[in-house]
Amino acid sequence: MNRSTPLRLLAGCALVAVSACRGPAPAPTEPASPTPYRAGALTEVRLTDEFWRPRLERNRTVTIPHIFRENRETGRMANFERAAGRAAGAYGGADDGVELTLPMPARRVAAHPKVKADAGRLALQRGPLVYAVEGVDHGGSLAGLRLDPTGEVAAQWRPDLLGGVVTLVAPAQPAGPTGRLLAVPYFAWANRGPGEMAVWLPVSAAAGPDS
Repeated sequence: MNRSTPLRLLAGCALVAVSACRGPAPAPTEPASPTPYRAGALTEVRLTDEFWRPRLERNRTVTIPHIFRENRETGRMANFERAAGRAAGAYGGADDGVELTLPMPARRVAAHPKVKADAGRLALQRGPLVYAVEGVDHGGSLAGLRLDPTGEVAAQWRPDLLGGVVTLVAPAQPAGPTGRLLAVPYFAWANRGPGEMAVWLPVSAAAGPDS
């Protein structure tokens, strides 16, 4: 008899004993009973809760009729006919364009006091747009140029500059031919050849934003 045979017999007896202790295998469980729900038409659904019922009722009686009325008044109902292939022509309506009007005040702004590199300096901003000052508009160099902390910051439309852009002009020192510096939107700088540029400008006197 091979030396490993008693070990195999012992292992087999152990497995039989364990199986006997566990008892017979459990019978397979029956599948869960079908749910009490059934398919039905949407018109059969009724909501009785106090959250969704009033909201959906308001949509049915107020929101949806309002949308249909607007579509009729603006001529957009015809777009549905075109989309369904029942009418020809281009899509249209009274609201083909969207116009957004934002306040765009021109002002000086100061950096956060913890930004030490910009201490004693101001920048120019129009609405959300930050502006930059370029050397090309100030004799090629910004050395010594200082922004006055007071005085009007005016926005000027320049159709002849950078394909048409709104610039900012503000009092500055030393006074140039006009006594004012010119700033362009930050996104538009570096389009007229290499040169100096600055956003945060030193001021000619005790400074503070005028906004």
